[in-house]
Amino acid sequence: MIVLKNDPLTADSRIVARIGVRTILSKTMLAIGLAAVTLLAAPFVESAQTFQSRAAEGCSRVASPSGSDGSAGTSGAPFRTARRLTAALRPGETGCLRAGTYDEDVKISRGGRAGAEITIRSYPGERALLLGRLWLARGADHVTIAHLNLDGRNRSGLPSPTVNASDVTFRSNDVTNRHTGICFILGSEKRGTATRTLIEGNRIHDCGRRPSTNHDHGIYVEKARNARIVGNAIFGNTDRGIQLYPDAQGTRIVGNVIDGNGQGILFAGDGGIASNDNLVEGNLITNSRIRHNVESYYPRGTPAGRGNVVRRNCVRGGARDDGD
Repeated sequence: MIVLKNDPLTADSRIVARIGVRTILSKTMLAIGLAAVTLLAAPFVESAQTFQSRAAEGCSRVASPSGSDGSAGTSGAPFRTARRLTAALRPGETGCLRAGTYDEDVKISRGGRAGAEITIRSYPGERALLLGRLWLARGADHVTIAHLNLDGRNRSGLPSPTVNASDVTFRSNDVTNRHTGICFILGSEKRGTATRTLIEGNRIHDCGRRPSTNHDHGIYVEKARNARIVGNAIFGNTDRGIQLYPDAQGTRIVGNVIDGNGQGILFAGDGGIASNDNLVEGNLITNSRIRHNVESYYPRGTPAGRGNVVRRNCVRGGARDDGD
C-alpha cells in the first residue's frame, strides 16, 4: 500500500509509481488550506440575494407536512409527501418542500433533460428535512437536489443519497445519517453507472457506523464517470471522507475541506478493475483519525490506477501523519 504525503512548506515533486499518482508539492498549498477552512463554517449557505433571485423563478409544485397528496400541489393546496411532489414534476419544473420533516424514502425514476432539468429544493426562505433514503435511479437524469437537509437514516440501512443516473446535481445541502451507514454512493455494478454527478457546496458529515467497519464513507464513488466533488465540507465521517473504489473514472475533487474523517481519500481497485484519471487538487485534507489522509489500495491481481493526480493540496495532521 502506497501513502501520498504532501508537505505544505516544501517545494518538491515526487512520482509514486505503484499508485500511479503524481503528487506536486509547493508552498502555495498552505495558503490553499487556510482559504479552504472557511468552507467549514457554512458551505451550504447561499446569499439571501442569490436565493431570493432563484425564488423569483417560482415553485411549479409545493409540498407541506400539513398538506394532502390529494391536493393540487400548489402553494395554497400543497401535497403532503416528497414522493408525491417528485412524481408530479415534469422537465423544467421546480418542486419546493415547505419547512418541516418528511419521514419517507424517496425513489426518483424520471428526470428532466438538458436545458430543462427538474429541481427539488426547500421552499424559498425555509429549510426542509428529508428523513429517509433518497435514490436517484436509472432514468432520473438532469435532476438537481438543493437547499435541503438530507438525513439518510432508513430501515434497510442502505446508502443515501444513492445515484445511478446521469447529470445529477447536489448543491447546498446538509447530508448525514447520524452514524448509521454510507452517505453518498455513486453508481453500482447492479443498479447502473453514475455519470457526470456534481456534488457542490454541501456539508457531508457524521456518516458511518461506529466503531469503524472500514466500509462506511461520506462519499463512495463506486462505479462513476466524470463526477465532480467541489467546494464541500466533508468531516467527521467514520471511515473514508471520499472513497474511489473500484471503478471511479475521471473524478475531479477540488476545493474541499476533508477533515477529521477516519481516512481522507482512498484510491483503489479490485477484481481486475482500477480507478483511473482522477484529480485531487486544492483541497484541505487533514486530521484523519484512523488511517492516512491520502492512500491507495490495489490487491494482488489488480492493476495499479493510471493517471491519478494529487497536487497543490494542504495535507496535514492525523493518526498516521509523521510530521512532514
